Amino acid sequence: MSAPTAIPPTPEVLAAALLFAAEQARTPPAPEYLEVSEDVARRLVHARSEGLCERCGSAWATDWHHRQNRSQGGVWCPSNGLDLCRSCHADIGQFPTPAYVAGFLVRRFAIPANQPVRLHLHGWSLLNRDGSVHLLHDRSIL
Repeated sequence: MSAPTAIPPTPEVLAAALLFAAEQARTPPAPEYLEVSEDVARRLVHARSEGLCERCGSAWATDWHHRQNRSQGGVWCPSNGLDLCRSCHADIGQFPTPAYVAGFLVRRFAIPANQPVRLHLHGWSLLNRDGSVHLLHDRSIL
């Protein structure tokens, strides 16, 4: 029995394959996109912050903050959460423009794990699902 002969794809099939590949390139890796329980997310973020506000570093963290609001698709995940003091949490809500610039807020269709944030302890960082941080030494590459 001879091997089947490959049929060359039509231009429409090639275009669809290219669109699919482009969409896959924009799709986040599954592990960073998965939700964890609220309790696990809170414990991992609190360990990352060492109990201090991740924005100012001068007060104890008392509030959990979703970088991407739950109403906008944000999930319980350390890459989407920050440990903040009450004052910094209020400032983020009151002054959203600088909060977006610093990564404390993330737009609706963005992926929090891919959005840098300026943390007091670590500087510019990407937040990982396991509660760790990936330090960004040169923000100009973003």
